[in-house]
This record gives sequence, structure tokens and C-alpha cells, in this order.
Amino acid sequence: MRLFKYIFSPHPKVTDFSITVHDGRTRLPYRWVLGCGFIALFLAIIALESGQFANSMPPLKQPVLRFTGLLVLAGLAFFYLSELIQFVRSGKRVMLVTLLLGALLRIAMLFSTPILEVDFNRYLWDGAVVANGMNPYAYSPEVVLSGENVPQELSDLAQQPGSTIGNINHAYLRTIYPPLTQVFFVAAYFIQPWSILAWQFLLFCADFATLLLIFALLRQLDLSPLWAAIFWLNPLYIKEIANSAHMDALIFPFLLAALLFQIRKKWFWAMVFLALSAGVKIWT
Repeated sequence: MRLFKYIFSPHPKVTDFSITVHDGRTRLPYRWVLGCGFIALFLAIIALESGQFANSMPPLKQPVLRFTGLLVLAGLAFFYLSELIQFVRSGKRVMLVTLLLGALLRIAMLFSTPILEVDFNRYLWDGAVVANGMNPYAYSPEVVLSGENVPQELSDLAQQPGSTIGNINHAYLRTIYPPLTQVFFVAAYFIQPWSILAWQFLLFCADFATLLLIFALLRQLDLSPLWAAIFWLNPLYIKEIANSAHMDALIFPFLLAALLFQIRKKWFWAMVFLALSAGVKIWT
């Protein structure tokens, strides 16, 4: 409850850029709305055109340059917005716009076609393998598809409707994802087998946990909650997590929890969560 009050309460501004009305409330700065609007516009166009990146579309016909240009423009709008944070007084209206926009952009991307990305196929396959009581490190997808010296249960799993094994990148490699990450893959399978939406739902939950932890850190450091917009409205991050379904979103809740415990001088829990964050993705 105290965190909720902190998020939506006015926070002292650094300069006199923001405008206040006579009753003491902070108006919604039009420059902030403008920056948010441009980010929303460019990401909305990307989401609407994402169907042109479907697997059935020949690579040479995919609008890669237009997509890159739109993402660059969204990045410029985000840079403009990031520069405004130090001038805008945080308040209920500003935070509501910021939080709702970030959530809506993520939801829109959930229902778009993944752009230039196939890694999620491996996540869904690994989750299915572990959920059915088999070792994901034992056989590469290529070996499973060949059917040579492979358990019948694994071959049957590969033939299930919706199986993603045929679309896995670098199929000659066995999985590289650590056991802790496999837990989340399994959770997605139990929500709905072979469903990228189930996986994206877990990533959305991880994003929400990350946002709350960022607010907790900002409150601990006596900074404006509006600085959380650098995470929540980052267009590249939104594309890579909500659209491309990258597993990296799972790292941040553990890492930020470690930082929060470190600031509060709870060293044991800081070490535990730091170890968990490394356990999600060992490599960089």
C-alpha cells in the first residue's frame, strides 16, 4: 500500500518545466503526451505490419528496412521522453498515462507476429520435454527428428499437433538453457502446451514484477517514480520481450531483488537472488 501511494503521489520536480494549476494539481505535460504518442504510433505500426514477417513470407519480401526505420524512430521518441523525466513532476495523471501505455503496448505486441525471431520454439520444446518427464539435455532436436536411438516417448512428443521442434534454430545443438529457466518453460507448457501466448503471459508477469521492484528501488533512493518509464516504455525492450518472446525478461526480477536487498543490507538474500539471476542465463 505504501508503494502504491508512492507511485501515484506527486514527487518534487527538479526544474520549473512542469505546469501547475491553482489547486496544486499537476497538469499532464503536453510534451510528455507527445513523446508517449510517438512511441505508441511507431510501435503500433510495427505490430500491424508484423504479419509480413510470418514464416511463410520469403525473407526478401519481409520489410526489414521499414521495420528498422520505425524502431529507430520509436527509439528517438523514447530518448526525447527520457530527457523529459528530470523536468516533469510525477503525479497521478502522468503515472496513469505511462503505466497504461506500457501495458497496452505489451498487450498489442502479444498478439502480433514475432519479428525476425524463432528462439521461442526452443523454449516451448524444452518445456514440453521436461513436462513429460524427459531430459532436455540428452538429445538435440535434429537427433529427435532423425529418430535414431531416441526414446519412443520423445518421438511421439515431436509428432504432437502444435509441436515446435521443426522450427527450432540450430537444431543440431542440445538445449543451452539452465535448469532454472527450464522451470519457466515447463510452467508455460502447463498453462497451455505449445502456446507462445502462455509463454508471453509469463514474460508479462516477469515484466510486472520488474516494474514493481524498480518502483521499490526508486522509493528507497528517494527518486521520482517516473524514472521507471525508462524501463516500462522502452520500445526496443517491448519489441524483444512482448513480440519476440525472449527469455531475458526472467533475469530482471531476480537481479533487481538482489539490488534491493543489498541496499537494505540484507546480504544473504542479496546473494541468493543474485545467484538466481545468474541461474536464469549464465552467458551474456
